[in-house]
Amino acid sequence: MFNVKYFRFCLPWITPEEEEEEGLFIPYFNEDIISNILLKFPAESLEFKFRYVCKSWNSIISDKNFRNQHLHCSKPEPGLIIQAYDEYGYGTYFMSGTTRMQQLIKHNYSSKILGCSNGLVLVEWETNGCRDLRVLNPITKQYLQLPHPQASSSSLSRGHYQFGFAFVSSIGKFKVICLVICLGRVQCGILTLDCSNPKWRVIEGPAAISNSMCHKPPISINGYMYWYLYYPTDAVISMDLIEEKFSEIHLPCSIGNLVEIKGHLSNIVIQPNHGLLDIWILKDVHGGQWVKQHSIICHSLEEGCLYTSETVSLRNEEIAIFDYCNKMLYVFDVKLKKLKLMTKIKISGFIEFCNPHVNSYTSSAFDQSLMD
Repeated sequence: MFNVKYFRFCLPWITPEEEEEEGLFIPYFNEDIISNILLKFPAESLEFKFRYVCKSWNSIISDKNFRNQHLHCSKPEPGLIIQAYDEYGYGTYFMSGTTRMQQLIKHNYSSKILGCSNGLVLVEWETNGCRDLRVLNPITKQYLQLPHPQASSSSLSRGHYQFGFAFVSSIGKFKVICLVICLGRVQCGILTLDCSNPKWRVIEGPAAISNSMCHKPPISINGYMYWYLYYPTDAVISMDLIEEKFSEIHLPCSIGNLVEIKGHLSNIVIQPNHGLLDIWILKDVHGGQWVKQHSIICHSLEEGCLYTSETVSLRNEEIAIFDYCNKMLYVFDVKLKKLKLMTKIKISGFIEFCNPHVNSYTSSAFDQSLMD
């Protein structure tokens, strides 16, 4: 039996007067009903409120199948994870519904986000001068510590590192990809998170990257990872995360911002002189077939915004455009081809990382024992 005060928000027929009656209880609900109700609530409510209601609720929320279901239910409505740097260090925030801002990690100098996937983030953490990698759930604060390639005994060279982080749904595992550029040679380190003590494997990296790798993190879409290049500007590097093979994909025009739209790699090209935002969709990964899907007139944006903006995907039919100088957020509805929302981003410092993200109670690929 459950006391009604914990569940009145789920039972609209219970009046405040009835709630005040001493000893009022609601009938017993089986676990399936309770589970279905709890799936509707955000991860932070599950972690900080509902799992403390009673042992039964804690058992439901702690169940791996429930966590997987909750993650699946949350994916259609992702928010944005944003990391900004100021004099106090890195501050990490989650923005849901393009209006509500929630600080996930307080300012410090040792929590630089390198990538995010399926509710988890890959963080480079520095302690006492030593760097390590952590796969962190920013809601529960549980993490899995990984060996940093710089300190690893593997055959990875020391040089410029570029990390990627992805959940490969076809095999149900996370992979950390590290490209290392040293003296014009590119190596690729792969860390598959399928045990409590993962180790780096080393393969030859893509020759096309050379020294032209951009500082932007790669993006992962449907089992492929894509890297920006400084040169040539009309190509990106892709990696098949199953076969672990690289290829070069030519763009229909100069690179803009790579985002995911409805499961496809998309190239968002901003033309400031014409006030246009062109959206190209990669229809065939292997054939490199691009289609110009939309051309949006951006007269609604403030003057100068197009020169200082970053573009990321929100939902299947929405694109977020950040004006970094003025800290304004514009949201375009791709299907309707119009500006939907504009709001001020109330974050201090310079925004260094922004990506679609789902706050999850845990991840579908980790058992509790790996996250302790």
